[in-house]
Amino acid sequence: EAVLKERKSFNALVVLGDFVGYGGNPNECVRLARSVPNLIAVKGNHDAALLGELNKTWFARHAIKSLVFTEKASTEDTRNFLKSLPLTVDFQEDIGRLPAFTKSKW
Repeated sequence: EAVLKERKSFNALVVLGDFVGYGGNPNECVRLARSVPNLIAVKGNHDAALLGELNKTWFARHAIKSLVFTEKASTEDTRNFLKSLPLTVDFQEDIGRLPAFTKSKW
């Protein structure tokens, strides 16, 4: 929501994975992202772990707790969307600037 409020218009929304695993609203996050025209997205490691495609033992304890919650909370529609995501995306055209929204200084 913060990204969409900050950027009133854009050519495409690029999501580099991890739709789930970081908060208590996995279905709402997926639903919001899917509502954006020109969504370009890849599957993140948390998304893959939710789907059983990646072993959770690689994750920190707090991330495992979040994944256990997400396993219970996520709907079939959310899981199907995550299953459909590729691991990589090749850009065939210039989509313009790619601003990053993060609290990290890195």
